[in-house]
Amino acid sequence: MSSLPVFREVFESDEPGSRVVALRSGPLVHVPRLLPSVAAGSPLADQLESVLERMRSIVREAGGGLDDIARVTLFMREVKDRRTLNDVWTRWFPDSGHRPPHKYVPADIPGGYAVMVDALAVLGGERKTLKIAGVEHRDPMAMGARKGQLVCSSRLFTAEQSPGKQFSVLLEQARALMAEAGGDLSDLTQVTVFAPTREAATSMELLCRAHWADSERPPDLHVLVADLGGTGTCRIEVIGVLPDPAPSPAGG
Repeated sequence: MSSLPVFREVFESDEPGSRVVALRSGPLVHVPRLLPSVAAGSPLADQLESVLERMRSIVREAGGGLDDIARVTLFMREVKDRRTLNDVWTRWFPDSGHRPPHKYVPADIPGGYAVMVDALAVLGGERKTLKIAGVEHRDPMAMGARKGQLVCSSRLFTAEQSPGKQFSVLLEQARALMAEAGGDLSDLTQVTVFAPTREAATSMELLCRAHWADSERPPDLHVLVADLGGTGTCRIEVIGVLPDPAPSPAGG
């Protein structure tokens, strides 16, 4: 018997043709580069509703539902349009204590669309929305969530101005988030830095690499220069995978 997890390509049942729209490996489902099904010139709210409905339909086709969503990334032409995103997101996930984390990223979207989605889902089990004491987004964004062994954050942020203080605060937030999920920083598999300038990106990359220089399993590091508005400081996003649960003793 194969030891590989269940693997399958996911097709969109309502669309003709044979284009693969998602991949499932074991309980993990990845829905990449998803565009709305409405016209490219449609209002942003309509495009958001359409692309989230497509996401739900595809995850359902893979065997899950909205409660299985672990993280959503929304690529947007204009991040200043996040007020519209906030309205739509709140309608889709009205319970602030049970939202998956999401983030918006400025990007050029193909086909003239205003938004594109990348989503992760983990089938089975409950989603635990994670909180960090004293830290909360102004937008209706969860700080993070645990779904199965996967832990995803939204963007962690700080108002500190010096790179060293920013890194210290962001690292402590990541530590608190992983502890809330039942793990620690050693379980991180990826850290993504969003920096407002090239100089800030260089400083944050040096700090990250120095911190994990002696680690046997340092997380993958991605450093992006992106204007996200707000305070104009660096922000980070983390992904972690918790260890397999220990098997129960025989007869226990």
